Amino acid sequence: MKPKFALVQIGKTTNVFIDGKYITNGIEDLTYHARNENGELCPTLELKINVQNFSFDGGIALDQFVETLNRKKKILSEVAKVVSSKNTQESD
Repeated sequence: MKPKFALVQIGKTTNVFIDGKYITNGIEDLTYHARNENGELCPTLELKINVQNFSFDGGIALDQFVETLNRKKKILSEVAKVVSSKNTQESD
């Protein structure tokens, strides 16, 4: 069974994968419910999206989504190392 939904936060960016669609940028709020009012399984997602900053890519597989997130994470890690190194040098 392939996952239809994944939610990942990297830094201040929320990344959402929904059945082959990748949503990033512009997500202002997200609410996920696994059950409906009667307690029955009924996954529901509510998104509040800022259309000014919205980014949407279709036709992506889950493994591509994970690869993209790993690249973002690596870049942010490298930036954090540079900033940390710069802060250490300044305090010497």
